[in-house]
Amino acid sequence: LLPIRIMAGHNAEDTSALVRISLLSKIAQLLENHLGVGDKTLAEFLLDICASSRSLDEFSSQLHEAGAPLPPQLCSSLFRLISTMNGSSTGSGGDALGGSAHAHKS
Repeated sequence: LLPIRIMAGHNAEDTSALVRISLLSKIAQLLENHLGVGDKTLAEFLLDICASSRSLDEFSSQLHEAGAPLPPQLCSSLFRLISTMNGSSTGSGGDALGGSAHAHKS
């Protein structure tokens, strides 16, 4: 194994991009496990929808309105994963998600 050298000059933007990439990968894996389709474009779509949702109910409702209804268990898992990775109890559109700059807090 090659030693990993940590760059002293990394910034919050770099970290944010890595968090987003990791999150998209986890979303795609959840989609693969539940639906048999691990599409990265769909993962980005779901991430953006969740980033603008204040609650699980709103997330599910927005998916239905967009013509992309998902099974309730998958919606719940996605919402929980995205909220957890964003470090909040709601689907706020934080910078780590690459969502909107405003956060929705309950």
